[in-house]
Amino acid sequence: MVGLLILASFLLMACGPDSRVTTSTINTPEPSAPVEGLPSEFQAVVEMLKQDLAENLAVPVDEIQVASSEEVDWPSRALGCPQPGMSYADVITPGYQVILAVKGQTYAYHAGVNSFVLCEPEEPMNETEKTPEPNPPPALGGTAGALVEQAKADLVERTGVTEDQITLSHIEAVEWRDSSLGCPQPGMNYLMVITPGYLIRLEADGTVYEYHTSRNHVVLCRKPAITAQRSAGIEARLAKAARSDLAKRLNLTSEDIHVVEIEAVDWPDASLGCPQPGMMHAQMITPGYRIVLSARGQEYDYRADLKRAFLCENTPHAGDPTQ
Repeated sequence: MVGLLILASFLLMACGPDSRVTTSTINTPEPSAPVEGLPSEFQAVVEMLKQDLAENLAVPVDEIQVASSEEVDWPSRALGCPQPGMSYADVITPGYQVILAVKGQTYAYHAGVNSFVLCEPEEPMNETEKTPEPNPPPALGGTAGALVEQAKADLVERTGVTEDQITLSHIEAVEWRDSSLGCPQPGMNYLMVITPGYLIRLEADGTVYEYHTSRNHVVLCRKPAITAQRSAGIEARLAKAARSDLAKRLNLTSEDIHVVEIEAVDWPDASLGCPQPGMMHAQMITPGYRIVLSARGQEYDYRADLKRAFLCENTPHAGDPTQ
């Protein structure tokens, strides 16, 4: 019971007007009538979950009903909803499972000591004699939807994929322990304050990208693992683009251009280690490659991110393509 009181107090503080910054005003719902069978101290938690679902679906809070609730001792910090590639402490975590219903659809929330997660939606509430219908993912609105769109735009900029090639594979409400959003960077200082936000996973071209958010900005946290096969494909595509560019500059054929070296590099900013005079470059780690080509006995230094390659003409061995 003490753990539940702590959880309720923790989540209520997270909802306070001074504890987080949001991109839009979120009206805290008035407490509803007590739900039969639900301990009074957990009513605040239910209201928090209803508010979260209302924000995600862009529906009024009063349209959301509590279909069921039960006290659960989760076997780990995954809260009974583990995600691929994530590790969790194997400790008994007291909490609740709350099923919320809106517009004929139910949604399962799992809550623990200081966090909650919206698991995969339950099957639609059909009559028992009917075959359950496919359950499409819920449409996101409000702050959550805006953050997903912000993450997608960032991924488009980083990788060159189109937005219709990106799918949302997971979104989870999280309260980060500090303003690093669970993704601290070396040499940076962060405010030690609880920061509400989301964990978002996007998938594109067979790769999953993990974004951590506050209520108003997103951070690409986990560098995606690239398989050897996919890496080879990226290198071949970028090398081909570099060879084609140099062939045009030198009035040669691509067959006259040879690849001396391809090196994977995490460039410190969007200039890819080749800043241009008078240009501003985004200060963010940019994965890419350094490609050294050879033609007519001269080497040429090309820089690439995951979608383009260009000649870096301000390096000592870049060569003079006009010679």
